[in-house]
Amino acid sequence: MRPPFAPDRRSAIRPEINVTPLVDVVLVLLIIFMVVLPSMQDEGRPIEMVKVLEADGGNSDGPQPVVVTVTADAEIFIADRPVSGPDLEAALAAELRQNRGRPILLRGDARVPYHAIREVFARIQGAGSTGIRLAVGAQRSWNPGFQHGGRRHGDADR
Repeated sequence: MRPPFAPDRRSAIRPEINVTPLVDVVLVLLIIFMVVLPSMQDEGRPIEMVKVLEADGGNSDGPQPVVVTVTADAEIFIADRPVSGPDLEAALAAELRQNRGRPILLRGDARVPYHAIREVFARIQGAGSTGIRLAVGAQRSWNPGFQHGGRRHGDADR
């Protein structure tokens, strides 16, 4: 005899997982990360980087660098703090005294004349920094001899 509270085999309840809310949450998180991450990757003020074909791989080992940015308007920033040209050496020297061994990362806008970047570079050296890195963007190379599919332009089908 079957107990009265036992489920009938024909009407057994099968659990089902509704994945729609899970997918909605994952898509919202994906959109949030896609919007937030690009702004977190650049340090300092947004600038247009100088493009090079073969940049050295960034060495992420060691302490975080002190970021010095030169904008298109030739404004100078240490991290996000604006600094005038003559005060740059004193501000950097104070920063380097607090954080010995930190390298300097110089980011210059591509529209800034070279002599302005060189002048900032010289002021950084005058502040006592020996480890100066120049930030550049990666430029894609274009080879006119190749098209999609790995064939040379002008090769006949064989």
